[in-house]
Amino acid sequence: MPAVLVHGVPDTERVWSGVIARLQRSDVVTLSLPGFGGQAPPGFAATKEAYVDWLLAELARQPAPIDVVGHDWGALLVTRAVSLRPQAFWRA
Repeated sequence: MPAVLVHGVPDTERVWSGVIARLQRSDVVTLSLPGFGGQAPPGFAATKEAYVDWLLAELARQPAPIDVVGHDWGALLVTRAVSLRPQAFWRA
């Protein structure tokens, strides 16, 4: 089960390097939020809901089930994503 780490604002995915160094797992994925280390898609609105939609699309690329960890704004985005599509985070 991969662990997906979502950074906060104004951080980048580099905020997770110390955590990853201490984890004893090789299936950690870090995401770079658009505009904060990651390229913003064309026409990206940079609203909370646009970030949540982006996050849901990125999480859909991972094999379910997944562990998702968010920090700061990343935690807000993860919480919203889980509340909108909880079924996306596990496989029955």
